[in-house]
Amino acid sequence: MSSPKREKVTCPACKTLIDRWCWRTIDLRRHPEAYEKLKTGAYFKTLCPSCGREVYEEYSMVCYDKLSGAFIQFVAGTDLEPFFYLDELLEEGQRLSKVNDREDFAEKVHILQNGRDDRIVEMCKFWTLRQFFMRISGFDLKRQYYSDEGGKELIVFENAAGERATANFPKNLYRLFDAAYRDVLKRVKAKYDEYDTEWADGFIREHLDLLEHAAEELKQKGETNGNEE
Repeated sequence: MSSPKREKVTCPACKTLIDRWCWRTIDLRRHPEAYEKLKTGAYFKTLCPSCGREVYEEYSMVCYDKLSGAFIQFVAGTDLEPFFYLDELLEEGQRLSKVNDREDFAEKVHILQNGRDDRIVEMCKFWTLRQFFMRISGFDLKRQYYSDEGGKELIVFENAAGERATANFPKNLYRLFDAAYRDVLKRVKAKYDEYDTEWADGFIREHLDLLEHAAEELKQKGETNGNEE
């Protein structure tokens, strides 16, 4: 279910107490328009009726797509209210990814919007990151994330100065990871439900034999397991 509710926020400029709608849970099948608002942080913005200032304050929320079984939880500081909903929402075969950074939340939403599994995308990011540093030195990496521009999926590398480097999203590698780990991922749960590149590194190392087996099967079928289409 999607559950907007009225909550109060204080304008930092004039100290007016503002009523705003907070979407604590969002069913993305029923509200596909929410994808863009989630990615831009629009749900956390409201206008002060007294001074006209745009007030930005994050709150915790859960968005989900029951068809894919993916639930994404954003935890804003110590605001734990969405935890009360999860026992009601999660069913067998469904999974939760938890983040506490809004940019990471936007990325997870973007991945879900494009029909990707965020756990496998994290594996692709980890693998691509290794190749990136083998080719490029002296890049003070601040953040690595999934994106698409002009309909083209990318892995983006950003340094502390805001400079970016990009790599094509490795679709064939994604298919390889999916073939290797589809079944085991149904039984695996990350610590604290946090699926990131550090988790991906440990997972791949632990299940390397499955990856090698899947690569051999794809090779026999004549399918490539390279990084590009």
